[in-house]
Amino acid sequence: MPINMKMLISALPLVLTLAACQTVPLAETSQTSFSAPASDQIGQVRIGTFHIPKEEPGTTLLLILGAAGGADIHYPVGASIFDITGETHYLGTLSIGRAAYSQAWIEHPVPAGKRTLMLVGAPAASRIAMAPGALMQHVDFIDVDVKPGGVSHIALSRYGLARHPYLGEIQMSAANRKYCEGLTGKPGEREKSAMGYMAENGIDPYARDFKNFCRLLSDSKHIISPTEESLRQFAELKPHIESLRTKHHEKWMSEAEKRAPYDLMHSYQPISAQEF
Repeated sequence: MPINMKMLISALPLVLTLAACQTVPLAETSQTSFSAPASDQIGQVRIGTFHIPKEEPGTTLLLILGAAGGADIHYPVGASIFDITGETHYLGTLSIGRAAYSQAWIEHPVPAGKRTLMLVGAPAASRIAMAPGALMQHVDFIDVDVKPGGVSHIALSRYGLARHPYLGEIQMSAANRKYCEGLTGKPGEREKSAMGYMAENGIDPYARDFKNFCRLLSDSKHIISPTEESLRQFAELKPHIESLRTKHHEKWMSEAEKRAPYDLMHSYQPISAQEF
């Protein structure tokens, strides 16, 4: 019988999800609310999933065609995060996609100053990285300047036809962050409160990403920490992780596009018909 590629592609997310369910979890919930930096000398890097818009000519149409053809463009993927400022430290693995916790976060307390993080693609959160020798190993990096007593937000966003996750920083003031974290009530009530806050503080009502990120910060959440299984895998794969760092970081520093932190105040005001 000939293979129906359309059915095979459509079934792939279910296969990946079932496989992930049959493995030992790589992360566990350590707390259900954000913590503040311990002192003025300590900052915090907070990592979670949020889509930072990016111009991708041609990609949007192909993704629409893929979705129309039955393929799930939000199939689950994993992203393992490492702090490589000095020695390589494993921070945890996040799952991204419809079957994953969208409210899962990693909190990383660090001394104030510049930090460098590395992302290594993980196979649907069943392993913290592909096995050595794999043909396709996705890697990304970001530099972040952590302020004394401050919180730096790093977002995982998916781009390209392969839907790989990438690291990006989000720009948000401490006052706005604290307001958003303190929102309570049902989702619609929190959104209405956020819109009122935007009006009172002169924030463009079309800054939809501010409203969306504000709601995300107030959602129920899972602050995760590595499990014994993921730490065992890190010990096993550390030489491989170090080789990825050595191979890719210098190239990223010299060639990769270094984008400024994403400003949540970006306006998405509709174009007026009079402008045509």
